[in-house]
Order: sequence, then C-alpha cells, then structure tokens
Amino acid sequence: MKVSAHCDDGLAARAHLAAGRAIYYGDPQYPGQIVKEYPDGRRQLVHIDEDSVVTVIKEIDFEKSL
Repeated sequence: MKVSAHCDDGLAARAHLAAGRAIYYGDPQYPGQIVKEYPDGRRQLVHIDEDSVVTVIKEIDFEKSL
C-alpha cells in the first residue's frame, strides 16, 4: 500500500513524542522553516545542515502542559 505524506494522521509523531523523542516538521505559521518539538511541548525553529547538524535558530511559543 502506498501512503502519501499528505495523508499523515500524526500517529507516528505522537508515538515518537510518547517514547520521549523529539519530532521535526513544517508548520504553515513558519513557512520554509523546520520546527523541532520536544515531548514536554517545547518548540524550536531549527536549521539542519548537509551533515545533519541541527542548529537552534530560536525558541517558539512554549506552553508547558500541566
């Protein structure tokens, strides 16, 4: 079965977060940028270079769940 990235239901992302791993994705609020989200809800705009080195550009809209 072929699945398009546009049909993503978020299940894999939620599983990564639940396992304690960060996820990376695009957000229309930040066009052309990469968002890194941590399991605790922190989010950062990041740059990933050709050697896969991740550099934080800035922290964005963190609201910790209580």
